[in-house]
Amino acid sequence: MMKLKIVSTFAMLAMFVTLTACGSENTAGTDEQANSLTALDSTLAQWTTSNTLIAPEQQDPPCTDCSMDIIHSDQYYIIREPGVEVKNGTLYNVARDNLESLTCENDSNWFVYSVNAGDSLIRKYLVLPDSLDADEFESDCIAEGGVFDADTTTEITGQKTHSCDLENAEHLSEGRQYVDPNWKKYVELIVGICRD
Repeated sequence: MMKLKIVSTFAMLAMFVTLTACGSENTAGTDEQANSLTALDSTLAQWTTSNTLIAPEQQDPPCTDCSMDIIHSDQYYIIREPGVEVKNGTLYNVARDNLESLTCENDSNWFVYSVNAGDSLIRKYLVLPDSLDADEFESDCIAEGGVFDADTTTEITGQKTHSCDLENAEHLSEGRQYVDPNWKKYVELIVGICRD
């Protein structure tokens, strides 16, 4: 009887220690998850703050197609910062003097919003899943006095590319500076595509 009581007490003690440990681990896991989400939200808050881009001095003759192709450029992959893993891919932000972009990249596609202040024009790219339309991007482009284009020549399954070109002379402030009035809107769109 005494032996059974000792074993029973030991079993209850082991169960109590196990439950206590599990309780502590669950709490720690919840804290870690909350901290991770807070860090991610903090990073995304930084990304949605539009930077002032500085267009380089105009070349002679002006460069008419000098936009950095952030999607296919080897330089882009060398200079981009480490990504943030989310539900449907990895988010990458690139910010340079004359270029800023946010990319959601997964195994099969990439979705991008980028703004490049070139020497003679400002070029914006919006690459979306082919299930989404770019009507709002087109409207915003036209409202800024830009020329909208939907790329129908490049066919990549699952995505569509759109661009907006703005003449520098009309959009640069003193010091050849440009701040995109729609940066936050389209960064949040790309983030939403990657997170949801």
